Amino acid sequence: MKVLIMTKNLNLIKKEMNLSNKLKIIKSVFEKQGHQYIDPYTTTHGSIFDGKCGNHKGLYYFYENNFYFGLAATGNIIERHEKHRPKLNVDYRKLYGPLNIKGQEAITFPKGWRDGVRKFIIEDRGIIPASFIRISKDKIKPGLMDYPIIHKVNVKYLKLLVWNLDHYTKEEIKNLEKEIIEKIEPYCNHETYKKRNSIK
Repeated sequence: MKVLIMTKNLNLIKKEMNLSNKLKIIKSVFEKQGHQYIDPYTTTHGSIFDGKCGNHKGLYYFYENNFYFGLAATGNIIERHEKHRPKLNVDYRKLYGPLNIKGQEAITFPKGWRDGVRKFIIEDRGIIPASFIRISKDKIKPGLMDYPIIHKVNVKYLKLLVWNLDHYTKEEIKNLEKEIIEKIEPYCNHETYKKRNSIK
């Protein structure tokens, strides 16, 4: 029993140290780009989704498992999380949108996100397919619409750090996000997905 408690405590310390290191890197990117660092606030995906916070531009970080780093350079962070919820729930009907032939799905569900949801959010059933079938270079049709899943975690309680950057320009926010992703390599981000798969 004591060994189990010690192992859990060690794992918690490692996670805290890992996050601390990531935050130091993020702070260094702000400073390198000529910005005074702004401390983030801590919240959950559910709080943002319910509109309790996030009504501003900025950056956000699903920091558990270094899951995903995102931005709202225009609009606000709440709107971004309205698009994240169907991905976290593998809700193909919301992802695809109206079931007609079209140019693209309503909400993109990139391979990096599908990898991350499979690994950290739901019980693994193998590779998560796309919500569509490509029928030509510029047209898709509905694919699999029902994909039963079992969540390993309650997505409402996924923890985030959020930087309120309402006073930053769109370009400043994009530049910060780009360099931070390069430095901390969040699992679901497309840039990290490409690196991960180029090594294989």
